[in-house]
Amino acid sequence: MFKFKNEVSETICLLNLQSLTSNEHKRLVTLLDTLHGQNQWPLFLELVKLNACDSLVYINIQKHNLAIPAHIQTELKTTYDKVAKENSLRNAEAKEIFSTLYQKQIPFVILKGQALADSLYGSLYYKKMNDVDFIVQKSSLGQLAEIYNQLQLLCAASLGGNDYRKQEKFSHHWPPFFTKTMDCVLGTHWNIITPLSKIKISETELWDNTVPHSYLGIPCLRLNDLYFFFHLVVHLAYYKTGLKELCDPLNWYRAKHGSISSEAFLKLVHSTQAYNPIYRSLSLLNRIQPNSVFETWIAELKPHTDPFIVTDTAIRCRELYYLVRSRSTQTSRIEKNYALFSLADMFYEKLYFLMKMWKHFVWPKKKDVIYMQSLPDSPSIVSLGYAYIKNSYLLSRVFAFDLGWKLHFLLIAKHHVDLIASIGHFIFSVLTLGILVRFPKTLSQKIKSLKLPVDSIEQIKTKLE
Repeated sequence: MFKFKNEVSETICLLNLQSLTSNEHKRLVTLLDTLHGQNQWPLFLELVKLNACDSLVYINIQKHNLAIPAHIQTELKTTYDKVAKENSLRNAEAKEIFSTLYQKQIPFVILKGQALADSLYGSLYYKKMNDVDFIVQKSSLGQLAEIYNQLQLLCAASLGGNDYRKQEKFSHHWPPFFTKTMDCVLGTHWNIITPLSKIKISETELWDNTVPHSYLGIPCLRLNDLYFFFHLVVHLAYYKTGLKELCDPLNWYRAKHGSISSEAFLKLVHSTQAYNPIYRSLSLLNRIQPNSVFETWIAELKPHTDPFIVTDTAIRCRELYYLVRSRSTQTSRIEKNYALFSLADMFYEKLYFLMKMWKHFVWPKKKDVIYMQSLPDSPSIVSLGYAYIKNSYLLSRVFAFDLGWKLHFLLIAKHHVDLIASIGHFIFSVLTLGILVRFPKTLSQKIKSLKLPVDSIEQIKTKLE
């Protein structure tokens, strides 16, 4: 049975490659014949959707003219069409924003999938992208804030009454900004690593390693081949990493390996101390497509990597099926409810989002526990029970990676203090009839006052996840 699961997984991996060698193409055709013979299409579709790679798989099926059942192609095309519509709306608004930056002579560096869409994949719709991430120089933030104000962009943090610019003291990015239509969300960065992290890289170093690029025809910059690959692998989320996320660094390396020297890459990893995320990311990439250079890098970095990471990654990579089936958005659900908790003023809304956070921490869905810990599809009651007990610790490790354990627990404590303060605020507002202490607004009232779409709260939830 595992043989078929691995073959389905291998098929999907090959369908996530931007280009295929002749041997890879032959292998793909052979695997597709096997899927037909064994009727493994339900599992195929399930894993494609779990990995959120429907669009790229559909594009490659058409490109290679592959014999895939019509109902599968129809299902994939439905997602592709939805992604195409959403990405087109986002690109139209992003182009206007970045045109303004270019006219104001504010240099910017496009990151991640937005820099890969047309330049590597030849498609603006190869995957769903919630936002547009880019870097500006920290000295440009004041001017950028004025431009955002002129363009009437809204900040998620400002909905909660917070000053978004205070993040410049302890972070590497502003909170998300979005247009009034909510079709375009911006991730504004001045570095790729938070200053709270043990991983260190300077702003100057990043700008010294940029090359000319074009975003939808607008002149801009991107990181050079080496630093772009480093950025892609250092930022892969610990659990929310499936083929949608892994295909970018894998395809980038396959296309650019000639300009990414082993010596330079290893020197960069050592200088930034990015051992844990890089070791894990390279191991996942190497499991999808074995590569002798990746194996050399993994062996070099292993002695510097946390033993927990080494062991946990080996468990995830022990079968290709476990890797392809491992993607979980559990951490995103927690982050989403934290963001909504921060936006809320009304105590009962804060309580609701805080309880949702705790629920996702302590009692995730069964499938997420299985995926995150690479358990068999039908684990024993004992192993599943132990996995539930262990899961809160595993999730905490992810959030403590950048913050450290002390700040992680202080942040949790702050949530509860903020909840108590919101209750006190509400009581005093009632006692003073809203004269001395204003009545808190619900999230719906805030949205209405900003003249945003009626379903903005649901849209914010979707964008944040």
